[in-house]
Amino acid sequence: MRPEQVDAIPTLIRNAPSGVIWTQEKHDGRVTKPPYTLHSDDEALLEKIRTAALAGRFNTLWCGDWSAAGYSSQSEADLALCSMLAFWTKHDSMRMDRLFHQSGLFRADEWDCPDSHGRTYGERTIEKACAKSMHPVDGYTQHTKTARIGMSSQVEEWEPENSTWPILDLLALPGFVGDFVELATADSEADPAAVLATLLCRFGAEVYGYEHGKGPCCHVGETKHFPRLFVAIVGATAKARKGTSAGPVRTLFQLSEVDRGDYSPAAVAGGPLSSGEGLVYCVRDERKEWQVVNRSGEGRWIIGDPGVADKRLFILDEELAAAMASLKREGCTLSAALRQIWDSGSYSPMTKRERTTCTDAHINIVTHTTHAELRAMLEEVQILNGFANRFLWVCSRRNKVIAEPKRMDREALTLLQQHLASLITQARQVTSMHRSEGAASLWREVYPDLSAEHPGVAGAVIARGEAHATRVSIIYALMDGESLIQERHLRAALAFWAYCRESALYLFPNNVQDQTSTQILALLRSGPLTGTDLYRALANHVTKAALTKTLDSLIASGKVICKSEPTSGRPRKTYALGN
Repeated sequence: MRPEQVDAIPTLIRNAPSGVIWTQEKHDGRVTKPPYTLHSDDEALLEKIRTAALAGRFNTLWCGDWSAAGYSSQSEADLALCSMLAFWTKHDSMRMDRLFHQSGLFRADEWDCPDSHGRTYGERTIEKACAKSMHPVDGYTQHTKTARIGMSSQVEEWEPENSTWPILDLLALPGFVGDFVELATADSEADPAAVLATLLCRFGAEVYGYEHGKGPCCHVGETKHFPRLFVAIVGATAKARKGTSAGPVRTLFQLSEVDRGDYSPAAVAGGPLSSGEGLVYCVRDERKEWQVVNRSGEGRWIIGDPGVADKRLFILDEELAAAMASLKREGCTLSAALRQIWDSGSYSPMTKRERTTCTDAHINIVTHTTHAELRAMLEEVQILNGFANRFLWVCSRRNKVIAEPKRMDREALTLLQQHLASLITQARQVTSMHRSEGAASLWREVYPDLSAEHPGVAGAVIARGEAHATRVSIIYALMDGESLIQERHLRAALAFWAYCRESALYLFPNNVQDQTSTQILALLRSGPLTGTDLYRALANHVTKAALTKTLDSLIASGKVICKSEPTSGRPRKTYALGN
C-alpha cells in the first residue's frame, strides 16, 4: 500500500480501540450515526473474501486505491465494492454498510450525507449494488424478486441503457474455471471477464466436431445447441489489455507435454475475418468434379478438393474493425456466413461455379475491438439483422497496474493442464445433454426474462439471451466433468450472461426511439393515458410521427396495450402498461 493510500483510510479505522470501527459527529447538517462495531463474523467473512477468486481486485478496492483497480471514478469503485459485498453478505444492507465503513473507500463527508429526499449516497449505492448482484444460498445463488440475474421481470424496470461498467459476479467463476482465472490474473493486467470469456470459447472449440457430428449438444425442441460461442471483447481504450487476456488461455491449451493420449487440438486461426468464403474455406467440405474421359461424354466423379475432415476451428481475431469494414463492402457474405454457422454449422451459398460449402462445422470466435471503433464502424443494419446478437459482448479494461507482469506459476499451471486434458477427453465422449430437474426448474423461472423482447438497438443486441445461456451452461457442465447440466452450471451461465448483457447495454446506448420508449413506460406507471396526454408530456422531445412509431413498437412487443373506449364521437384510445 502506498503512503497516500494509508491516508485515504478513515483515521478511526486505523486508531480505534478494539471493536469500534468508525463514528461520525453531527457537522454541517450530516446525520449522527452510532459507532460501528466490528463483529467477529465480519472478520471471518473478510478473510473468506480475501482468499477467494478475484480477491486481488477486492483487496485493492478495500485499501481505497480505486484507480489501481481500473476504475475511472471513485463512485464507480464504490458501486463495484458494494456489489462484491452484496454477493458475500446475501444482500444484508446493514452489514454491507457496516463493512463499507471499514474500507479505504469510505468518505465520511459523502457516504452518510442525505440528499434533498433524505436518502444518503451510501443508501443509494447499496440499493443499486443489490439490484445488480446475486447472493449465494448453499453455494449457489438466490435472486431477489426485483433483480433476477440483473434482468427485469416487469416492464417498468426495463432500462435500455446501462451507464455504469458491468460487474462480473463471482458465481461465474466456479471450480476449475475460477482457479484458472485467478491464476491468470494474479500478476497480470488482464481483465478477469475477458480471460473467462476466452477460456469458455476456447474449451467449446475443442469438444465438438473432431469427427463428423460427434460431440456434446443440447436439444431445445427441434433446435440443437452446441458448445459454440462467438465472443467480442471490447476494450474501454486501446490500453484495455484485451490481447493480454488471450495469452494465459493460449498457454493453458498447450497440452502436448501433459497429455499422453491421442488428443489432437482444434485448428487455430488468427484472422482477420474478411469474407464468408474465406471463413468457410477453413472448414470446407469435400468437393467432387465430373471428369470427361472420352469423346462420347462418358466420365466419372473425381475428388477435386478433399476438404477438411476435422471441422473444429478456433479463431482469435484481434481486429474486429477489419471485419466491420468488410461488412460495408457490397456483396460481402461474411455476415450471412457467420449467422448460419453460429446457428447450424452449415453454409451452402447458391453460386453457380466453384461452390465452397461446409457442413456441421464447429467454429468458435474470439475477436477484439475498442469502444470507439465499435461506435464508428458497426452499422445499425448489422445490429438489427442478427449479426450482433450472435456475439457475446464483453467489456474489458485493465484489471490493475503492473509494471512487470509475471508468468503464471508453472507448477499450478501444469496441474490445471492435466485436469483440462482429462475434461476434454471426457467431454468428447458426451453426446446429448439436458438439464437436471433443479436446472429445469430454475430455467422455467428465468425464461420469461431471458426471452422477453426489448425495444431499440440495445434490445436487438441482447435478443438471444436464452440461446447464449443454454450454450454457456453446456460448457460450464463439461468443464465440471458432467454430462448433465446441473443447477449450479446454469447459475454460472446466467451470471456470465448477465455480465455480457450489461456489457451490451453499456456499449450500445439507447437511441432517440429507445429514450422515447423509456419515457412512455415511465409515464404509464401512474396509470392509463391518451395519446394526447403522452404527446403533451413529451412535446419538447418527440414529434407526433415518432410517438406513433414508438407506441406501435411497444404495442407489438406487448409492453403497452391500447384500449378503445366508445364516446359520443370518435372512440377514445388509451394506453396502459402491458401485463
